Amino acid sequence: MNKLPVELALMVGESLRKQEDVLSLMKTSHRFHSLLEPTLFSHPISIRTFAARHLPLVKSLWLCPHLARRVQSLWIHVGQPQASSVRYAPLLYRGRLNEFIEKVTTTLTTADEYRSRATWTKKLRSLCPEAWLAAMVVPLTNLKYLTFGGGAENPYFLQLMQKAALRRRPFHEDPPFRRLEKVVAVRYDCDDEIESHALAPFFYFPAVRSIAGRQIHESPSVEFDTSLVRHASRPVTRIEALEVNECRGLSHWLHACDKLEYVHVEVSGASDEYVPFNGTEFYNTLLPSKRTLKYLHLEYDTLFQVELNIDHDLALEDNLPFGTMKEFTALEVLCVRHAHLQGFVEEIDDDDEEALINKLPSSLRSLMIYDVVDHYYPELLAGLLSVVENTESFPNLETLILCRRDKDTFMARAVKRACEKRGMQFEVRFL
Repeated sequence: MNKLPVELALMVGESLRKQEDVLSLMKTSHRFHSLLEPTLFSHPISIRTFAARHLPLVKSLWLCPHLARRVQSLWIHVGQPQASSVRYAPLLYRGRLNEFIEKVTTTLTTADEYRSRATWTKKLRSLCPEAWLAAMVVPLTNLKYLTFGGGAENPYFLQLMQKAALRRRPFHEDPPFRRLEKVVAVRYDCDDEIESHALAPFFYFPAVRSIAGRQIHESPSVEFDTSLVRHASRPVTRIEALEVNECRGLSHWLHACDKLEYVHVEVSGASDEYVPFNGTEFYNTLLPSKRTLKYLHLEYDTLFQVELNIDHDLALEDNLPFGTMKEFTALEVLCVRHAHLQGFVEEIDDDDEEALINKLPSSLRSLMIYDVVDHYYPELLAGLLSVVENTESFPNLETLILCRRDKDTFMARAVKRACEKRGMQFEVRFL
């Protein structure tokens, strides 16, 4: 192998997709070490199930900062049971790790945190996958993209991310993860659940701009005390939360933002327990971003709609309207439910503050209205006609889409003609 031409040696290294395999090859000779070190982390680190073969990788990241700085993307399943390949790792190998484990625990905890230090020592020595995966993240100072699953099930990962948000040891000297831009929570298994509080600390990281997740459960109580945050970092501008169960409005996320540009929330009814969504409160938490928000998309999935249709008393609480969107001076795309946009009121004049023409911002380019209610459909069309015809107040409006259950071949004709006259796209979708 040492006699291979440089080109072939590099091809061998690039063909290995797992960092632990590249690392093993690097240890075979000084030549392979020097050749392959620059390409060691050209691919994202991806660990679905932690095993004994990952231990040298974690150790290398801690002991070789120049290698850790090369890592830009990380995919991990942080919540997982004790893997048998780790549990039954050779005792001799465990003994070699004791000195390294002491270095890790003294780095992660202060002398006053003796109980926490004892727990970390115990878990690392027993080769607990959750503890080792959590510790692996710490030296990755140049990380740009983090994708994780099962965060709420890993107390060690949560503890470290909360410490990073609070700038506590081991993140007390410099702002943590200064290049981390995007955090994504994914669901690896059908029974795996992403708790919203597992993502809460990332809103206080210095460079995170985008936070996304699917099949999220909004935590009934927030374990992260934001009152302890002593710095001004609020960089998140984009939130995408789809299929959110027991969604109350994600206020603990939105309260951490004052310069949002993009918000997409889908409320789901997949949970066994009904929890009302308060549109008015959701609107109020967006107000600090009224000069920066460009895209707002709020919808209910089919399962949640079924719950509301079965119990109309629930619908009253979930149909509380937003306030006026007029103050959102940068808003270009608005996708929202009929109830949240206008509420259920009849005989509205254009002079009324509840009229659409007085509730929509002049910056609007695209308006999509979900779950149009038949009983209030004529009032909605009348309001939309005034909006379309008022070119001075809404000079940028290009697209108007209505989503309703029944076909409409007659009632929306006036709005359609007005849109055609302006050169706008108009569509009634039957859902």
